[in-house]
Amino acid sequence: MTKEAQRQKELEVALASQVRRVHEVKHEIGMEKAEVQLSKEQFDERIRVAVEEAYARGKTDGVKEARRPVSIEPIEQQDPGPQPLAASTLKEVKVPLAKNCKLNLRCFNGSELYKGLGAGFKQWSVNFKQQVDLAERACGYRWPEEVKISVLGSYLRGNAENYFDGMKDQWWECKPAVQYALEEMELAFNRKFTSAQINKLMMKPKATTTTWYDRLLYLMAVANATHAPLSHVPEHLVFHADEDMARTLSTLYDKDAKRPIQHANDLAEFAQTFEDNMKKSGKPGKLAAGAQADTQSKDDTRTCSICHKGGHTVKTCFSKGSRNNDANDARKDDDADKGGGDRSNP
Repeated sequence: MTKEAQRQKELEVALASQVRRVHEVKHEIGMEKAEVQLSKEQFDERIRVAVEEAYARGKTDGVKEARRPVSIEPIEQQDPGPQPLAASTLKEVKVPLAKNCKLNLRCFNGSELYKGLGAGFKQWSVNFKQQVDLAERACGYRWPEEVKISVLGSYLRGNAENYFDGMKDQWWECKPAVQYALEEMELAFNRKFTSAQINKLMMKPKATTTTWYDRLLYLMAVANATHAPLSHVPEHLVFHADEDMARTLSTLYDKDAKRPIQHANDLAEFAQTFEDNMKKSGKPGKLAAGAQADTQSKDDTRTCSICHKGGHTVKTCFSKGSRNNDANDARKDDDADKGGGDRSNP
């Protein structure tokens, strides 16, 4: 077979395939020429209607799909807790109005709340910097260092104000920044403590005119000023009280308490109530002894070597006194017998 004949055959096959495809399309749309003869205008109209119906049907299905409710599972988020104050990103520096320079801060006068603990300027300076930062954010711009120095001086009173007024010019020449002035003020009004000084302050006896709540506040102030462990607060509250109260509080003291300040607060509340009851009854000794006896009867599992009973020891044995009396009576009888025999001899 020649190439020309082979090409002619391929063209006939392709043409027959196209004709067959046309008939299939006509059959699908119901447009077979054998069934009905349509003009060109009618054929175009039928095609247009079919296209519009298909478009409308697809649009309706899309709307229904869009309106279908979607179930969104909630995402469990863990509470991050209180977050520290984020660093400010303000860059513009402007002088604020005088009314915007007012801070929510008490004035510092340099006096000691408790003798020997210092004035506590370090914590006050931290509060001052926080308040200045919040005020700058409220204004929307940073304050110049001169303004911060002026605001710092306006919140000082007494000895602190006098010291600041005398030294601020020298500080400004060394370093024109409020942070440098705060550091110098801290050196002047803060104290450093040795271990012996801390123990002496903690062991200071409670005054009879103060309450146990005042005593607790004093120990907390000592711990904050000296950076001592908070576990020292309930310990010194118990073991450096008077003898009767220390014996009573020792039965409630828990050296392994996870929240030492809360534990110390509970001890102070009990001690104050107990002390008030002792004052009202007028018999503090009996109350303390009764409380100690009740506690020992519940907690003490030792056996006495005198009466061989449990719940107490030789030191607190109730039958010890009667046995001593019996021994003394027996000793007196022996002495009387010896004395009588001697008098009968010539």
